[in-house]
Amino acid sequence: MPRLAFALLPSVVALALVLPAARAQEPVAGPPWKRDYQEARREALRTGRPLFVYATQAGSPEGEIFEREVLTQADLEPAYQTAVWLWVWRDLSGSESDKAAERVALRFGIEIYPEHVLVDPASLAEIARLAGDMKDVLKAFQDAVSKIKKPADSVKALSAKMAKARELIAAGSVPQARAELEPLAKGKDPYDFANEARSLLRGLPDAPAVKLEDRLEDPDPEIRLAALDEFAANPRGAPEAFGKLPPMMQDPDRLVRLRAVDAVRKAAPKDISGKALELLKDPWIPFRTAVLRALREARDPEAFPAIAALTKSFDLTKKGQVEMVKAAIEAISTCGDASAIELLRPIAQAGRLDGTSKHAVDALPLLARRLGDKGAAAAARVLLESFPKAAEGLPPADLEPTMGLAQAVHLGLANLNRGKGPDFPAEWTAATREALHAEWKPLVDKMK
Repeated sequence: MPRLAFALLPSVVALALVLPAARAQEPVAGPPWKRDYQEARREALRTGRPLFVYATQAGSPEGEIFEREVLTQADLEPAYQTAVWLWVWRDLSGSESDKAAERVALRFGIEIYPEHVLVDPASLAEIARLAGDMKDVLKAFQDAVSKIKKPADSVKALSAKMAKARELIAAGSVPQARAELEPLAKGKDPYDFANEARSLLRGLPDAPAVKLEDRLEDPDPEIRLAALDEFAANPRGAPEAFGKLPPMMQDPDRLVRLRAVDAVRKAAPKDISGKALELLKDPWIPFRTAVLRALREARDPEAFPAIAALTKSFDLTKKGQVEMVKAAIEAISTCGDASAIELLRPIAQAGRLDGTSKHAVDALPLLARRLGDKGAAAAARVLLESFPKAAEGLPPADLEPTMGLAQAVHLGLANLNRGKGPDFPAEWTAATREALHAEWKPLVDKMK
């Protein structure tokens, strides 16, 4: 979907320099915010409106700027009733509310805060991200409304039944509430009434306990997620549930898939190896990253062809995939065969300062140790050509990442040469790079 950087006024840029680090987690005044993801999505589904997700976190001056300059402006009022507004706040505390916010952010692919995105509540597909001036923002809301399918006439009757059931629960009329909810729970509808009814039935005072393995198959993805989290916290406590996990790694809900990989990784990582090729075809980067980390722990050579196929497709200049590339490198170091050294060559020699080249450099000695003397010689030849070019004329702080990468290459070579080698220079220039390369070359040539 098209996306532009939000235009900040000069006064706002100046404001960013003096904003305090701490922020309150309560939604800003103005829009009719909701805090619960399921509640917000259900309302959007049943009213035929887009879901507007605003995600921010503690210590985000950019978030406060957006809130002051856009969200609290009276000019935004025409959009209040055109969408359902969801406030997602992360304080990075690891609390239950923070974890819930993280799940929402993951579901929408939000990795950088603040984020403001309009989505289709049915497919959860992105429609647009707010950009430009207030006129553009209002137009984005109007355009999003036109792309949402209007609810069927049956929604009004279903909503009335659900409201009646809630009133009965509040009044303590449990049998009557159950009579209203059970038909709803058995139905199939695109407006999530069935899942809501099942959730309410489970919360009734006389509701029977539902086994973990049954909750793993619940139609509601949020129930499946909660069950996966429970299993991951204590895998040995529910061995009868393990057989349900592998199929969940291909669940229709991508967040369930992600959590299922984590659960299988903790219980039996080798169970992921046989499915590696299929799992790594999933285009969602956080999922691929999780699979690669599980394969690293599995240390199963069977998975290496799938890891290699993915690694060959990497475009290192593409944003948002650094962690995935690092995870692939780590998996290669534990699963790879002799061809893995050449697979790591382009990454090690790319001279990237985002951590991916250093990760490849650090992995080569580990891989060589598994492969023996021939592996050591091949890895040393790759490392020899991995010294980064010197960026002269820059201030010392900007030279540090390059120096750090050069030192990693040097240490890697020393590791492969039984700890012996020339001294590393005090400065990293074109001349010292050439001299160090010349000192290392005969030592590398002697490796067999």
